[in-house]
Amino acid sequence: MDTILANFENEEFNLYIDDVEQVRAGKFKNIKWKEQQIKMFRLLQSIEQDMWIQIYDVFLDKQKNVVKIGFRLTPEASFYHEYPMVDFDVKGNITTDLKKELKTLNPKALKLCKNFYDVLGQVNH
Repeated sequence: MDTILANFENEEFNLYIDDVEQVRAGKFKNIKWKEQQIKMFRLLQSIEQDMWIQIYDVFLDKQKNVVKIGFRLTPEASFYHEYPMVDFDVKGNITTDLKKELKTLNPKALKLCKNFYDVLGQVNH
């Protein structure tokens, strides 16, 4: 895979295969990302907001398809975090109800996560 995501490619994350946590941390380059997921990462890089977006958890099914990604969002110079989870089908399309997720956020979380969810809304289009 060519270098596409300087913000994500060198990070390690918790890796689960068929809901079993793996002993070693996952690495971006070792995952078979679908085209839609690569599009998502590229769009997330375009967010113009002072926050750090980190891949926190990656869940694979038995066939090693990415079925869920947990992110950690942190505003610049803050210890506050939000942990949105995004579900995918086997083709890499987002299946999470993004509008429903936004409605459940408290005002502080909404301020941090709104751009994140807006960008996710562009992925399947």
